[in-house]
Amino acid sequence: VQKQALLDAGVVDYFNCPRGHAMFVALDKLRPDERFSQKVHGDNPVDEAVGNQPRVVEFASAPDRESKVKKFVGQLRGIQGNQNSCYLDATLFAMFALNTYFDQMLLEEAQDEYGRNVQDIISTKIIYPLRQNTVVSYDPVMELRRALDKLGKVKGITHAEQDPEEFLNLLFKHALRIKPFLRLHRRSGEDTEFFLQLFVEPSEKKIWTVKEMLTQSLKGQGISFIKPPIKLIIQLPRYGKDFKVFERIFPEIDLDISELCRGYAPLVPDDVTCAICSGHSPNVSCSDCGSR
Repeated sequence: VQKQALLDAGVVDYFNCPRGHAMFVALDKLRPDERFSQKVHGDNPVDEAVGNQPRVVEFASAPDRESKVKKFVGQLRGIQGNQNSCYLDATLFAMFALNTYFDQMLLEEAQDEYGRNVQDIISTKIIYPLRQNTVVSYDPVMELRRALDKLGKVKGITHAEQDPEEFLNLLFKHALRIKPFLRLHRRSGEDTEFFLQLFVEPSEKKIWTVKEMLTQSLKGQGISFIKPPIKLIIQLPRYGKDFKVFERIFPEIDLDISELCRGYAPLVPDDVTCAICSGHSPNVSCSDCGSR
């Protein structure tokens, strides 16, 4: 059938394309493309539970020890995910939901208006509502991602999945501009960091503890704490979907890092003498062989 004949018969010409580049499909076989569907507020249980959740301006403390587990166990708990935000949601939850160790960075005076805005989003729109209501919509988290995107430091932070390391560096160093938590002594000299990334050689050992990984990683790199840190964020060895470096990692509730601090001198018996002068009690020990 010639195109002109169809037009003469009153058929509407909706588009033009080269021959063989179009395909007609029955209307009942079509469905919306989920990649471009817009989420409508109230279309899932989290939206119904949160509703138009207001800002919580007043400080809301983390729950006490007895109610921690009960408060955040069950459905409709935590921060709603959206646009690959799982890494950011989990990091914020771990930092603020069950403890107040990082609250100082939200309460102290920010250095500029941008920092105050980031503090306000995190505290009054995410953390305080989370502690009070146990669930938070993805909307304020997206607001935070857009605010961090204005820094222009991390590409795709509003939609792509990132490492928690990138988010924390962006938040601590560039957005809030707070001082690093760690003072480290390396072979090259003194250094400061916000967190530690552990590097541990794989082995046949199936269950590792965080303390074992921390000790092996720091001693292997010749790193020690100049002073005990008030906050210690540890990035464990990563693993992908099809590959795990370690089968199991056991997280201790208490972590003794005394031996990893510079100048640490363990108690030794009186009859143990220095390996060098042989005349005095030792006050340091070799991290490799244990000689004092």
